[in-house]
Amino acid sequence: MLTLLVFLFCVCVAVAILYASAVSDFKKFTIPNEFPLALMVLFVVAFSTVTFLKPDMSVFFSFSSHLVAFVVVLVVTAALYAFKLLGAGDSKLMAAVGLWLGMNGLVPFLFYMSVGGGLLAGATLYLKKKPLVTEPPEGSWLDTAQKGENRLPYGIAIAFGAVMAFLFNGYLDPSLWVEFVR
Repeated sequence: MLTLLVFLFCVCVAVAILYASAVSDFKKFTIPNEFPLALMVLFVVAFSTVTFLKPDMSVFFSFSSHLVAFVVVLVVTAALYAFKLLGAGDSKLMAAVGLWLGMNGLVPFLFYMSVGGGLLAGATLYLKKKPLVTEPPEGSWLDTAQKGENRLPYGIAIAFGAVMAFLFNGYLDPSLWVEFVR
């Protein structure tokens, strides 16, 4: 039961951090460094707890799979950051999500994140042509989009892709949670 509680706590807090990252990016185009760091710590706690207290559970992949996913995402997104195609906060957040998902969870994450990014881009183009909010908060995504800027709060797309990949990996599946108490 302790394993289930620790696992659920870590997953729920991770989802809350992803939400906070999306909100922060929406409001200020920034993702605080504490958010990816907290996601990584939560993963280590969840992974260690499940591995040591319930070694027969197959919730996570091998640690090397999770570590390789982290490194691959970090290297690719750091290169995108170097070419000014992605923000540093986005890069760190994506790498932290990669750590949670492992190599097998990257494809659903990238797919859903791309869908979310496409929807954001479409909404930005729409807002450039037809402003919907008369006085958006200064510096927010709504403000910049209505002023004609091409900036996207990609933290929203990252959070959406991560939650969908959490579903794909089974982290949010109640039938998996039942296995913890057996």
